[in-house]
Amino acid sequence: MFQIGADPTLAMTRAIEWSSEHMEFGWTHAYAGAAEWLQLYDDHDGKREQQLISLLEAVGHMSEDTLRESRYPFF
Repeated sequence: MFQIGADPTLAMTRAIEWSSEHMEFGWTHAYAGAAEWLQLYDDHDGKREQQLISLLEAVGHMSEDTLRESRYPFF
């Protein structure tokens, strides 16, 4: 995403949008932890590898909580 000029944090936004419908009993620690990972992303400004690691950690926690789960739309 860096190479094509896109904002890599949009991947986090999309992961939240998708995963939110796959949590039957509401959100998990993955969303709370994502705030800290985003802070680390900002702290490593200019260090693309570290920034990518921060985003992947956050998205990884979301995917672990929702992998193979059915949709449970709340609205």
